[in-house]
Parts: sequence; structure tokens; C-alpha cells
Amino acid sequence: MDSRVFQLVKTQVDVTALINEIDILVDSLYRTGEDSYAKVLHTKIGVESAKLFSEAHDDKETRKQSLLQLKSDLTNLVPLRLTLAFYPTPESVDKIVTWARTNIDKAVIMDYVVDSTILGGAIIEYQGKYADLSLRKKLDESFFVPPPSSPS
Repeated sequence: MDSRVFQLVKTQVDVTALINEIDILVDSLYRTGEDSYAKVLHTKIGVESAKLFSEAHDDKETRKQSLLQLKSDLTNLVPLRLTLAFYPTPESVDKIVTWARTNIDKAVIMDYVVDSTILGGAIIEYQGKYADLSLRKKLDESFFVPPPSSPS
């Protein structure tokens, strides 16, 4: 996959948006007028995506295959699911995704959920592995006193 695509897609939301744009473009390939590929590219597609797609092949079938291959590649990206206590800033997302792509897998995207009940830290899920590094868990471990067992 083109490295410019990785710059566009950092989260699951980004992937979904790009797939929707690909669907719009594929639908416009054989249309004319207001619904033509060139018109749609400049009116219904995001600026960064349009730059990427404007360099596509001139042949409609080759362009279609290229778009469909990109869509397939996007669906195969591996999500790193993070549960956070806050909405991450774009800078935070960039840092997390850069770290994950350097240390885990180039094909990682971030899929985050916000749950303020974890108080801080994160819960991390990746390819069936789970790590609860939340503040709530640490506090529960430190202050939870199990009820006394009843005599039998």
C-alpha cells in the first residue's frame, strides 16, 4: 500500500471515510457531467484523498482495479483498540500510531473508545491480546478488600 495512504489513515474512522470515498469514486467512473469522476474527485472527496486519487491511471478499468485493491488493503489493516479516559488529540493519535507502526506492525490503525470510568491509563487490545493498564484497575487492586469468607 502506498505510504501516502498511511498518512491519511490513522484511525478506524479514517479507514471508513476513505472506503466511502473509494465507493463514491468507483461509482462515478462511468458517469458523465456532474457525476463524472473528475467532477466528483473535486467536489465530493476530501482534499488529501483527491490528491492521492488524481494521480490514478487514465484507463478506467485500471483505475477501478486500483481503487478496489486499495479498498481491499484498507479492510485488512489491523486495529489496535485503545480504551481511553479522554478523547485523544490529533497529536496524541499521531504519536500513538507512529509508535505502533514502528514497534508493532506497519499495517496498524488505531481504534479508540472513550470510557471515563477507567479514570486514566488505557486498556489495550491487539490481535486477541488484552492488557488493562487503567488507573481504575490499579486502584481496585490497591484498595479492594475482599469480603470475609463465611464459615461453612
